[in-house]
Amino acid sequence: MRPSHSNHSGPGRRATAGIASPNHVRRVACSPESRRRRAGGLAQQLPLWALSAWLATNVHALELDKVVHFSDSTRFSPPALGVDGKVYVGIQDFGIGMYDPQTGVKKQEALGGSVVSGPTIGHDGRVYVGINAGGRANFFALNPQTLAREWAVALQGSIATSAAVGWDAAVFLGTATGEFYRLQAHDGRVVWRTTVGGVTCSPVVGKSGAVYVGHGESLVALDVRDGRIQWRHATGKGKITTTPALGADGTLYGGDNQGVVRALTPGGALRWSRDLGRAVISGLSVGGDGSVFVGVAGPFVHALGPDGSLRWSQRTEGEVRNAPVVSNNGELHLVEGRYAVTRGTADGRLLIRRDRRGVLDDRGIKVTVNDWGQVGDGLLTHQGIFWFSNGNYLWSYRVDGRLCQEASYPMGQGDLGRSGRMRSAQARVFLAPTALPGAFECSLLGVAGKTYHILQSANLRSWTSLGRFTTHNGIVPLQVPRLTTPSQRFYKAIELP
Repeated sequence: MRPSHSNHSGPGRRATAGIASPNHVRRVACSPESRRRRAGGLAQQLPLWALSAWLATNVHALELDKVVHFSDSTRFSPPALGVDGKVYVGIQDFGIGMYDPQTGVKKQEALGGSVVSGPTIGHDGRVYVGINAGGRANFFALNPQTLAREWAVALQGSIATSAAVGWDAAVFLGTATGEFYRLQAHDGRVVWRTTVGGVTCSPVVGKSGAVYVGHGESLVALDVRDGRIQWRHATGKGKITTTPALGADGTLYGGDNQGVVRALTPGGALRWSRDLGRAVISGLSVGGDGSVFVGVAGPFVHALGPDGSLRWSQRTEGEVRNAPVVSNNGELHLVEGRYAVTRGTADGRLLIRRDRRGVLDDRGIKVTVNDWGQVGDGLLTHQGIFWFSNGNYLWSYRVDGRLCQEASYPMGQGDLGRSGRMRSAQARVFLAPTALPGAFECSLLGVAGKTYHILQSANLRSWTSLGRFTTHNGIVPLQVPRLTTPSQRFYKAIELP
């Protein structure tokens, strides 16, 4: 494996979307000059250094980027970001849609049924999604470029939640009739099946060898190896309807429709509980300092400390049904009814809001904002683009922050691929969609100027060092000798001090 001589694609080679072409995204309010223009008259009164200090705490970007229309379906699933920067979304009563922010190309594929849960992105870029049709359920692995079906498996019951992808690339998902599955990623073979009761939220995968899922009025932990139920924690009477979150120490946070948020140890013991008085209606997110953010009916958004203490509570502009997204500059990004909103993580103060009514979609047609309907969990990219779905539109806004790297669970289902795994300190290595003569092309997304130790594995258990590499503009294009196919080899990068 050797670094390329350039950090961009050469003739005839396509740059990895969202990684190797940083200039295609317009940065908003990042330079003192641009912020000075936005401050208007204040810029004429203050010196640049004083103006910059004022703007650091008083000016926040939340600018409409695009509104993408796929179909006349009344509901899209939460979006997921592919390994090459494409955005995938489930389309109710149809199938799946794919949008490339770099080219503006969008594609949709009928899957023969209704998609009511969001897609999940695998280690190798495959897109996993389930459909329901005529009383049956099918679960698919799709090619990330063409959306062609690579494999499909029929399951008992209906699929109402997203899948999760484990640390060893296994795929986990449950059905409304109570079956929970582990599937092989490369061919969909069922490794094990366990009856847990009707699954009411998407699973999350811990580092302790367990996968967690909500079943009615309990949280359940299963052994990832054989599906054995390790423990059940009963809520009493509250139903688990939103996806839990994981803290850096393995703590599992879950909320119920009675308004109680609980923190459980990896072994299932109760650490604390907090009654918020109103039904939890959003997924949970965990910030870099261990704060837990959640939306409840009312409408309100709350922040809890790692010990369960109530740090702040704020009435919102509308119901918060999407898990708050935590950025690295101390901001929360949410959708509150018809508004796209940015709040401060320290006190929940409203920093900026944007009314989404009256804007034009990518066809030039005025959108109809469904301010009471389902809003899919948002995601925040490394380029500062906040994506979410609402009604039959996929929305994106430009913001100042980036996804919080220090947070274990900064957004719904943990990461940009909706894997259901907690974040780690490791950078991601992406496999490019095209192969080079005798090699595969990869890109490492990291912090500009940082050095990373890169390792590879064929089984995610034993790792071989490939050397140390320093990023330029946050990117290290790499060429990997073609020893195996991309789906049979894995890479990780550890940031060095």
